[in-house]
Amino acid sequence: MDLTTILTGMLPAVVIVAGILTAASSVFLLWLYRRATLRGMRQQSGHAVKTVLEQPDGEQEKTRHNLELVIQNWQNKSLPTPSKETKRFYRKISRSLRSTAIVYALGGLAYALIFTLVWMITSGGGFVPGRFLWLLICFMWPTVIAINLLVAINRKESITIVLGYFAVVIIIALFVLARNPELTIGQTIFFWLFVNLPASVLFLSFLYYRIRSVGPLVLAFMVAGVTGAFLLIQFAGSSDNLLRSISAAGNIFGLGATTLFVLMHVIGFVIFSLLGWYLLKLLGRRYREKRLSDQSLNLDALWLTFAVVQSITLVFEGWAWIFTGLVAFAFYKIVTLTGFAQRRKKAVNDTHYPMLLLLRVFVLGRRSE
Repeated sequence: MDLTTILTGMLPAVVIVAGILTAASSVFLLWLYRRATLRGMRQQSGHAVKTVLEQPDGEQEKTRHNLELVIQNWQNKSLPTPSKETKRFYRKISRSLRSTAIVYALGGLAYALIFTLVWMITSGGGFVPGRFLWLLICFMWPTVIAINLLVAINRKESITIVLGYFAVVIIIALFVLARNPELTIGQTIFFWLFVNLPASVLFLSFLYYRIRSVGPLVLAFMVAGVTGAFLLIQFAGSSDNLLRSISAAGNIFGLGATTLFVLMHVIGFVIFSLLGWYLLKLLGRRYREKRLSDQSLNLDALWLTFAVVQSITLVFEGWAWIFTGLVAFAFYKIVTLTGFAQRRKKAVNDTHYPMLLLLRVFVLGRRSE
C-alpha cells in the first residue's frame, strides 16, 4: 500500500472513529459525574435541611432567604440604572472581549492564508485574485465558528454572524462566477461543503453543550489511541514477514485471524493512548496553573480538527502536503500567542480591571439548563 493511500484512507478513519468515540465517551463520563454529583448534593442538602429545621422559626426564614440565588441582568430596563462605575467596568469587559475576538480572527486569517496559498500552488495557474478571495473566504469558516463561541450570547447574535459571513461568501462567489463563465453555482456550493462540512460535523460532535466541558480533552486522548490502533495495523501490513510472524505467534496461543486482528487494534490503541494520557496530564497541569482555559481548549481543538481534515485531500498532490494543516495551525498559534502577549503587556499597567470569579458548571441534565 503506497503512502498516499495510507494517508487518505487512514486519516479519515481516525477522524471519524475518534469523533464517534469522543462523543460516546464524553456522554458516559458526564453521566458518571452527574450521578456522583447528585449523590453528593443529596447528602449535603439533607444535612442543610436538617440544620435549618432545628432552628427557631424566625431563623429558618432568614436562612432560607439567604440560601436563595438571584441572578439579574443589569441591562434590563426594569432594573435601577447602573452606576457609572458599573458602566465603566462593563465597557472594559466589552473591549476585552472584542480584542480577544480580534486576536482569534487574526489567527484564523493566518490559518486561512496558509491553506489558500497551498491550494493556489498545487492547482497552478498563477495568482488569480478571484480564486484567492474565494479560497480565503472558504477557509475562514473556522474563524466564524470561533467568533460565535466568543462573542454571541444568544441565537440571534449567532445567526447574525453566520449570515454576515455567508453574505460575503455570496458576493465573492458572484464575482468569481462573473469572471469565470465555465464555473457553475453548484460547483461553488460543492467546494465550500467539500472543504468545511466534514470538519464542521466532527467538531460539533464534541462542541454540543452537553459534552463540551470534557469533549476536547477526551478527543485528544481518543485521537492518540485510534491513531495507534490504525498505525499498528498499517505497519504490520507493510511487511509479509512481519505478518507471518504475528500469525505464527497467534497460532501458538490459539488465536484466529479475526481475534488477532482485533487484538492488534487494542494493543495499538493502548500504546498510543499513553501519549494521550501524558497530553491530558500536561493540559491538566496547565489548566491548574491558569495558563489554559476551557475556551482556549475548545478553540484550539476547533482549528486542529479543521487542520487535520482539510489537509487530507492535498495528499494527492504529494504526501508532504499532509503537513499543511500542522503548518497552518502553527501559524494560528503564533499569531494568537503574540496577540495575547501584547494584551498582557497592556493589562499589567492597568490596575482598574475588576476581578471575575468564573464558576465552571458541568451539565447535569435539564436541571442546569
